[in-house]
Amino acid sequence: MDSKSNVAQLLEQIDAPALIVKQGAIIAVNQTAKSHFISPDASIEDALGPYYQDYCQLKSGSLFLTVHFCETDYPCAIHTMDDQHLFVLEEPMQEDHLQAFTLAAAHLRTPISEMMLALDALPKEDVKTRGKLNRSLFRLQRIVGNMSDAGMLLHNSKNTNTDLCSITEEVLEQASALFEACDIEFTYQLPQERIYALANSELIKRAVYNLLSNAVKFSKNSHPIDFKVEKCGNRLLFSVTNLAEDKIMPHNLFNRYKRIPMIEDPRYGMGLGMAIIKSAACNHGGTVLIEKNNDGMIRITMSITLKKSSAVVVRTPIIIPDIYGGQSQALIELSDVLSASMYENL
Repeated sequence: MDSKSNVAQLLEQIDAPALIVKQGAIIAVNQTAKSHFISPDASIEDALGPYYQDYCQLKSGSLFLTVHFCETDYPCAIHTMDDQHLFVLEEPMQEDHLQAFTLAAAHLRTPISEMMLALDALPKEDVKTRGKLNRSLFRLQRIVGNMSDAGMLLHNSKNTNTDLCSITEEVLEQASALFEACDIEFTYQLPQERIYALANSELIKRAVYNLLSNAVKFSKNSHPIDFKVEKCGNRLLFSVTNLAEDKIMPHNLFNRYKRIPMIEDPRYGMGLGMAIIKSAACNHGGTVLIEKNNDGMIRITMSITLKKSSAVVVRTPIIIPDIYGGQSQALIELSDVLSASMYENL
């Protein structure tokens, strides 16, 4: 059986629109792609549009971005295969996929609040038990928060002029203090300049927290976690690097919330964390790149496009609603990786 037949068989095993690209040309598509009117005659450069240069720099690993075929935008994961690239397109997110999460989250918030109030009434002496209970409740709050916000992944975020370095530094400083208390080695670097651009600050912060949480959960032998923010042209790159465990990453990393329930490693969670990272990149005209070298080092880079507002900007302090009920956002977002001792005196 020749290589062309092997490629055709591989594509037909994928139940989503899929195509193979070699040297910038589409050489094969599966039947599902054909049903979406995607043919080998299509131009991959036109489909990638502003992301074409990002694609040209892809040498290894996987890249997530948006492609445009037949007047439709598709979320797309690109995987390297020797001298070829496998493009797997996702259907645009559907309301019914995520609406159930939002509905369930709304009904879970009340019993969680009641449990937290009941915990406050317990004797204070057994701090270790309180720490474990508090951490579990904070983990529940994180899950419910992700479920509640699932609906926002369907829509473009409302962006305002934002000091991106400032909001990222706030997240990294809080994470660094918590990691140090848990003996997790963590370093970070930020640009020296202030970088203002149109952005959804809360979505960016949520994405950064999820990048950090995933890095810690899957790090090998307590290897140091390194986070770097750097400006590259009109892009801002958020990269987290760590030594990963010797496990194969799921191929559907960005839409695992759609998977069939099964017994699996609990660290994978519901899969909404990576969906939030993907959403943050897409809503800011960026990409997500996953690279793993032969030494086991893995780097995930979320990029966003720096867009400026043409309107005259007048800055004034504003009151932002506290969606965390006075609790620390860092303690909630990182509850999957922090020790129970961090929650004993809350």
